[in-house]
Amino acid sequence: MTIATKDTRKRAVEAYKSGAFTQQQLADAYCVHYKTIQNWLKTDATGEAQEAKRRGCRPRIFSKNEEIELVKLIREEPSITLENIKIRFNKNCNASVIHRTLIKLGITYKKNSAGFGARSGRYQTRP
Repeated sequence: MTIATKDTRKRAVEAYKSGAFTQQQLADAYCVHYKTIQNWLKTDATGEAQEAKRRGCRPRIFSKNEEIELVKLIREEPSITLENIKIRFNKNCNASVIHRTLIKLGITYKKNSAGFGARSGRYQTRP
């Protein structure tokens, strides 16, 4: 679903204020939940701007340049630990965050033939 524009929000608020439509009718007409209409009305009542809130996720822990440096570091020191990476880049996060970053970069731990997680080194799955 797309984000409602400022103009769409204003039209919905004005339609409700005219008394011709209920909140549920407006929600059905604009294909949104009735709570969304309530939020638009509350925003209008407080005098705030009818703008969409920022959507998205948390900012990245590693910038693009740091990711490039991270890949170089792994190539130079394949047996470096997640904690050492955290210290080297001066990051204040869990080791699991660094691990997920490495997975996204295509870097994983090697495993020995017995299936145990012997961390003798890392390898890169992508070029």
